[in-house]
Amino acid sequence: MFQAYVLSIDSAATHIKKEIASIRAQIKPHIVADDGKLFSIKYPDDVRDTADLMEKMRQFDRINESKITRILSNSLFVGIFSQFDAFIGSLLKEIYYARPELFKGINKDISLKDLIDMGSIDAAKEYILEKEIDTFRRESYSEQFAILERKFSIKTLRKFPEWKIFIEMSQRRNLITHNDGIVNEQYRQIVKAEGFDEKKMPPIGKVLLVKPEYFMVTCVVLSAISAMLTHTLWRALLPDDIDREARCLTATVYDLLLHERYNIAIPIGKYSLASEVTKGISEADIRVRVINLAIAYKNCNAMDEARVLLNSYDWSATPIDFKLARQVLCDDFPAAIASMHDIGKKGMFVEQMAYHDWPLFVDFRKRQDFRDAYLKIYGCEFEPVRSDEPRAETIENILELAPTDTCENPSAPELGTHGA
Repeated sequence: MFQAYVLSIDSAATHIKKEIASIRAQIKPHIVADDGKLFSIKYPDDVRDTADLMEKMRQFDRINESKITRILSNSLFVGIFSQFDAFIGSLLKEIYYARPELFKGINKDISLKDLIDMGSIDAAKEYILEKEIDTFRRESYSEQFAILERKFSIKTLRKFPEWKIFIEMSQRRNLITHNDGIVNEQYRQIVKAEGFDEKKMPPIGKVLLVKPEYFMVTCVVLSAISAMLTHTLWRALLPDDIDREARCLTATVYDLLLHERYNIAIPIGKYSLASEVTKGISEADIRVRVINLAIAYKNCNAMDEARVLLNSYDWSATPIDFKLARQVLCDDFPAAIASMHDIGKKGMFVEQMAYHDWPLFVDFRKRQDFRDAYLKIYGCEFEPVRSDEPRAETIENILELAPTDTCENPSAPELGTHGA
């Protein structure tokens, strides 16, 4: 979503600059003063030329006052909350259908006629659930999470680390949707109740904008809240499915690393290591989560946090695979090469494909000493050696090409003075 934001805003800004530059070029002969921010023009004596110049100035003002980038930014910001709302609805559906007995707790009236028209109990359940979710989504996010806590006897949903900023973002969404982004007393009271310093809050009447950095943080927060809510409810309501939930959570962080979304991997990775989340999973799987979180830290230039994390766990009784991982993370490459040889072709977690795919090895596998060790261990080059491209004039004479190496299992200005 952040990429869509950047592409949309950049495209709009480029278009505006191009249009303004074109008009500026046309009116340049009439500009008598220009300080780079404001310029003044002198209207010609000929009324026809004056009329033409006035039309160009109207075009300039129309473009200069259009607020296109602000409108786009606000629209995309509101849009990501729409996606979040849709996600919450889908999540609730999954929960109810995974635990059908929850339907008994829905208090919705339905007429006999409507029930007969629906034709089946399943259709009636779908209708009632849709109405329940619609009613749920009309509440504030704070109340939504409180409802979930009461309904499912969970006490931690409003204790996520990102909760405070999440509520501020949702209130900013409300301001943009209903009040053109202008701060009101309701916004101030709600964010104050969440612990924000009143002295640092924007004053009533201030227009709140959605700048790129804020938009990016919003994407991170909503992604993290979505993942944490999903897995907290999953563990609480489907205790017999903990193994699959644990694999899914670990895979979520791993996929974020693969897509280089390290800033999102960090909060979800931290959540995955919370004591209430690691209950019931093996120590080895916990260590995998530690390594993956450390990878995210390192790629966000937070190596100090990565070291603190790694040093907070006992690695003495863990497989050599984790020793290799810690050596790579700490850039101890000579020791890492030795560990590669000790592991050989296949360890508990590190095998041939891991060197190609695991984000842990992104920088390590660029080194020649790594490639030399890989060749010695697996008997083939890290990258396939391909034959040269055949020359066009001889390609018809080539009946068979030599095989490649293979590896195992792979505000508006007045007329006369204008903003630049």
